Amino acid sequence: MSSSSQPPVWALQLTNVLAYLFFASSNVYSGLAGRQMGGPITTYITPAPWFFGVWSLIDTLLLGLMVYQFWPSGKKAVTELLGWRLPLLLFLNSVCSMFYSFEGSRVYTLCAFLVLLLVAGSVSHLYGHLRMSSDRSSWPDILFVHLPVSLYHGFIVILFFVAAFAVVGVDARDHPAGLLTKVLVFISLFFLESTAAGYVFYGNGDIAGASVISLGLLAIASYFS
Repeated sequence: MSSSSQPPVWALQLTNVLAYLFFASSNVYSGLAGRQMGGPITTYITPAPWFFGVWSLIDTLLLGLMVYQFWPSGKKAVTELLGWRLPLLLFLNSVCSMFYSFEGSRVYTLCAFLVLLLVAGSVSHLYGHLRMSSDRSSWPDILFVHLPVSLYHGFIVILFFVAAFAVVGVDARDHPAGLLTKVLVFISLFFLESTAAGYVFYGNGDIAGASVISLGLLAIASYFS
């Protein structure tokens, strides 16, 4: 395909800005409404509320990316490394937040979880693409491109398990944990611990992603301590 058939760079930049505004506003609304992504019930793998403050850091770094993309080096990073994957991810995340903001029905929770699966697949694809890229020549690329995606991916890994338990599990405030629940919680926590270790030791290592998962495990322990 020739370069003339490609959408202009400004179209991608504008789409990024619009998708970010949609993403940030949905996060703010969910936070003010007291309904975070992950489900309306307290499960046996629910993290403490302060863990969701990671969203604020991700929001801030992505805001920096929205500005950085208009610099020559940022334009190259956005077009060659992120492409249209980023606005798609932000849009899907916003739709997921919208479903979680609805009250009173497990149907909304199930719909939100299905969209979350798309979010997880999208961020994993973007994360894998960046991990295979060796272009980390400048600190702005690391700070505004690689770091937010690493944090985002680690956060979604935790959130996936929280949301899965919210769909199929029971409310921990009303029901004691049965044997099956205990086994599933143990397997999930073991997987998360192994994933955090894999982030550190695989390839060049990803301290940021491992830190988010470790922080999530600490938040889960803190919530039930």
